[in-house]
Amino acid sequence: MKRNRRKGRGLTTVVLNNNGGFLSKVSWLRAFHLIQLQRVLPVEYYEITYRSATEEHHVPSVVILSRYVPYDYDQPAPFCRENVFLRDQFVCQYCGRHFPYNRLTLDHVFPRSRGGKLTWENTVACCSNCNLEKENRTPGEAKMILLSKPYRPSLKKVRSLEIRQRENLATRVTV
Repeated sequence: MKRNRRKGRGLTTVVLNNNGGFLSKVSWLRAFHLIQLQRVLPVEYYEITYRSATEEHHVPSVVILSRYVPYDYDQPAPFCRENVFLRDQFVCQYCGRHFPYNRLTLDHVFPRSRGGKLTWENTVACCSNCNLEKENRTPGEAKMILLSKPYRPSLKKVRSLEIRQRENLATRVTV
């Protein structure tokens, strides 16, 4: 059984509201439990299966809630690395080049070692070369210019950027 769980390690399942709007991401195992509780219905599956003691189950990739849950998309998006990269559209905010997720770092506009906070307004996407060049200085001290002022986006803005990013990736794969 452990071997099968490792196969799906790191897989997430997209949870859609009853009206089809994006709600969240959960682990595939959490989604499987929600299916068993009949709180969600599976929409799409990964090509991976999960074996219990008596049955084999498909691993859900997208589920939809059985009933509508009101959700305020105008609230601020949660602060995390992926959301910062989405806000900045995977572009280094110093050199302007586009990078994949694993080639970007978070840069603190006002360095944390000098009292800067880990907030939306003090954090930008940055390539490792620019981050090394900037070091422990502000952009002005390093004679570097920020392409855009960091801001706190709404959840609606981040979700629309996430959808656009997925569409761009799908276009690149099919071309």
